[in-house]
Amino acid sequence: MPLKFTKTWLQNPTRFTEQIARYLDESEDFDAQFITLEENETVFSEGDFNEYVFILQSGTVELLKSTRNGRIITVDRLGPGALVGLISFVTGERVLTTAKATTRCKAIKLREGDFLKIQQSKTGLAELGQQLIIGNLIDRYNHIVSVHIELESINETLEKERNQLRNALKQLEETQKRLINQEKMATLGQLVAGIAHEINNPAASLFRATDNLMESLPEIIRKADPDHAYYYQEFFHIGLKRLLRDADDQRKKLQEWEKTHPELPRSLLRKITSMNDEAIEFVKKQLGNRAGHIQREQLEYGIRFYETGLFLRNMQSSTRRISEIVSSLKNYSRLD
Repeated sequence: MPLKFTKTWLQNPTRFTEQIARYLDESEDFDAQFITLEENETVFSEGDFNEYVFILQSGTVELLKSTRNGRIITVDRLGPGALVGLISFVTGERVLTTAKATTRCKAIKLREGDFLKIQQSKTGLAELGQQLIIGNLIDRYNHIVSVHIELESINETLEKERNQLRNALKQLEETQKRLINQEKMATLGQLVAGIAHEINNPAASLFRATDNLMESLPEIIRKADPDHAYYYQEFFHIGLKRLLRDADDQRKKLQEWEKTHPELPRSLLRKITSMNDEAIEFVKKQLGNRAGHIQREQLEYGIRFYETGLFLRNMQSSTRRISEIVSSLKNYSRLD
């Protein structure tokens, strides 16, 4: 008989609750309330104390729960034959969820005394009440199993997506590394090209100065007159200290010297006017107003000492520039 009632409740809970309602309505021993709930009407709220249990005859009631971040989620949906508020009613503790009608509902509202009378009734109402509770327990259990199955399915999906994301992240990291390495190689190529360009100029100047010295030094040393050592030394130091003169300034100096010393070749005048003012004054003293053959020959030989000093200065400057570039490169490489 109990199994038969349970099957009846599971197959047609509306008909089952109608039988209970008929017993309660016809008996004078019960003070049950037959109520109607409008759509969106709240039966009880989360955190309240509940003094009633509701047997839902028709309609649908949602059980809602507030999350920690303030969201409202639907925990369960109850239909005809459901006992609404049973746990808080039995335990006396605060309600865990908010019950809200989603459609127009009819329900039987029972106090504790009436609910206990149903269980103690000598008529078939007691058995109906017991099967009502058993049926609700079976329904809630089925719901829990369904939730667990759905949760497991979601977990499997999440695990697959997590693995896909992990693989995608790994591929992204590998791609990022490749791009970084490619960018590093491109930057390194540009850096090497820039360094090669920067070193090329001083290196070329160094090679030219070296070639010129190798070609001119033996002859200069061989022909040098010891009596003019001071003269040669001055020209050598002028070359060592030579600073570049502005092109316009040198052009003006060249025009002046062409007027005052027309006897000197233009190539020699260019070398003289490229010197600084102090060196030009020294040359003027050596030449006097007009350069004779001897003065000119000595000047040309002195210019060779000047050029020797100039070549050495260029070598020194080029070597220093290359050293600075290498030092900067070392400092740059230590940053990474």
